[in-house]
Amino acid sequence: MDNGANVHSFLEMGKGDSPLSQALQKIEEDADRQSVELFQCEKVVIGIFVSSNSNSPQHLGSSDFDAFTNFLSRFGDDFETKWGLYASSNLKDDEAKVLLIAC
Repeated sequence: MDNGANVHSFLEMGKGDSPLSQALQKIEEDADRQSVELFQCEKVVIGIFVSSNSNSPQHLGSSDFDAFTNFLSRFGDDFETKWGLYASSNLKDDEAKVLLIAC
């Protein structure tokens, strides 16, 4: 990341039927509250954390990944992103946590 760039970080959790969608919505609301023009950022790193304890093979539904795709599409055509999906024993089956760092 460039020297002098404003770096913004957000960490949110979602629960229930669409935990990833909820966490992304909370991040967007946090950015608005802080007057951060999140979707103007040129570089984005996202960590998505889900439960490693789930008895269900599907931690996140297709609606979550549709929401993730839509979220990323709001950054426009000229941005860089890296993202990863991580299993955590600290989360319940219906939870997802998202860490987003952007500048």
